[in-house]
Amino acid sequence: MKKIISILVLVSILSACNQIEPINNSSNNEIKKEDISKKWINLNEDFWINLNEEELITKRFEILSKTFKSHSDLMSSIQYEQFVDYVYDVFAKYKDLWREESESKNNYIFNVLIPKIVINNYVVPWKMTEKEAELVIQSIKRNDLNTLSDKKLITEKFKIYFEENKFNPFIKSLNTKWLTKDEKLELLFKDKDWVIYSILSNRYNWNKTWIGYKPADMEAEFMVYLNKKLEYTFWTIGVSEDEVKDYAYKKYNVDSLESLWVNILEKFNKLVKKYNLEWKIPLDRYYRNDERKDIFINRKTVDNYINTLSNWNSEDFIKELSDIRLEMYLLSYFWRNRTDLNENQWLWSSRTRSDFIDPVFGKWIQNLFRLGRYLPWEEIKIDLNKSENNI
Repeated sequence: MKKIISILVLVSILSACNQIEPINNSSNNEIKKEDISKKWINLNEDFWINLNEEELITKRFEILSKTFKSHSDLMSSIQYEQFVDYVYDVFAKYKDLWREESESKNNYIFNVLIPKIVINNYVVPWKMTEKEAELVIQSIKRNDLNTLSDKKLITEKFKIYFEENKFNPFIKSLNTKWLTKDEKLELLFKDKDWVIYSILSNRYNWNKTWIGYKPADMEAEFMVYLNKKLEYTFWTIGVSEDEVKDYAYKKYNVDSLESLWVNILEKFNKLVKKYNLEWKIPLDRYYRNDERKDIFINRKTVDNYINTLSNWNSEDFIKELSDIRLEMYLLSYFWRNRTDLNENQWLWSSRTRSDFIDPVFGKWIQNLFRLGRYLPWEEIKIDLNKSENNI
């Protein structure tokens, strides 16, 4: 049993989604080939899952690895798309069985088998770095066929969309010359305007482009970009960051960032209790990718889901969840310059932040936070083949 646990921990370290921390570009150069081989070759040793399709999945990927040498060539190919479709056919087969065995087999497919075949066929023979391999692993797990260059292009186009449609018009509309200091600060927190929320929430509107998995350095760079937009907003309004923080502490009746996260946890717990959410959302795991795609198809599917969760009291539910999200953004923003924390506590990542707020049951906090990203609904479509954006 200990071996199994250590195996799963090892896989989760490499395959963790959205764990944002600075990248050490020299680290890959320091990894010796024999160390990687020793680390990954026997990844599923003593894992007693009997998966009938394992040999075919393995063989098909071996052929792909011999045909396509780079991760971009691989992910751009029709053969790779067909392979990912096949993996999801296998997943759907076991998902439909609705048995404990099916959950184990699907966990094995995505958390053990896929990382193993990617590492063994690309990293061990030194065709790909671990960072590139992670792009492929996440691509298969999420059914995300965007290459790294696609993701960069989507990001740049989203920045243009955000600035032209949201940020620049907002800055031009500001007329705070005759406002008092308190009125300027209140503007940042008003339900109607929610300036802080409307800027920082674009970290998640970025996801609505279906960009898929983002490497850690890409996520960190994007958050630095949004933070600078917020800093510019403070400067334009005529308030300092310390004044905003003090105002937030007063508004939420806290005296530190630590007490702010305690406040957030208390509000999350009240939300779960009020709407009996323990029977309606996963509490001990994240939403699966297929669940997220079923829920977040369009406004109608989101509205139906919110109605179910809230017992058809969606207006109050949305308001309460949105209030918590604003506090979550404040925690992340003001935490960004803490020098007394290790890299994993910088709270770039919503999962890292959720696990920080509740180290034991952080997954349900992330599920609710993810849901709040779609309230209110805003569909964002960016066409990579055109100069303009379709919104």
